[in-house]
Amino acid sequence: MIIKPSGLLGPFTCFFYGTLMDRDVLTAVSGKRVGSLARRSAVLEGYYRPTRAGAVYPILQRCLDEFVYGIVVHGLRAQEVARLNAHEGREYDTAPLSVMLNGRMVTALAYVPRPWVPASPERWCFDTWRRRHKAECLARITIRNKVTLHPLRRPKPGA
Repeated sequence: MIIKPSGLLGPFTCFFYGTLMDRDVLTAVSGKRVGSLARRSAVLEGYYRPTRAGAVYPILQRCLDEFVYGIVVHGLRAQEVARLNAHEGREYDTAPLSVMLNGRMVTALAYVPRPWVPASPERWCFDTWRRRHKAECLARITIRNKVTLHPLRRPKPGA
């Protein structure tokens, strides 16, 4: 189930483990420039991060003796979470997960794949994604934002 921000006011704390770890992508998707104070490195234990089959982004899968590096972002508002939900789409639910942040466990919302979302055998690598796919990802987000956030305006009758 995706968090429905209309029923909750926030602020929200989220754990990102894929493309949203990139500051430019997170800003383009959420509409909020995330300062360095809001972003912190974190570790999710008991999971690993394969690439989603047929895609260039990751999913989470449980694995007791593995861990995933990511970031925790504090202070996201309902409208920013709504934009994140739209970006992640129907392949993901949100779930509260415990992550290690500065030596202590905190709860953060994370986008976890629905059971029917397939994983590839390859592990996802953030640095490789940045080099090979970031520019294309940002271009797609920019186009989508123009269409969904600034739809064409109809001329006024008689104008």
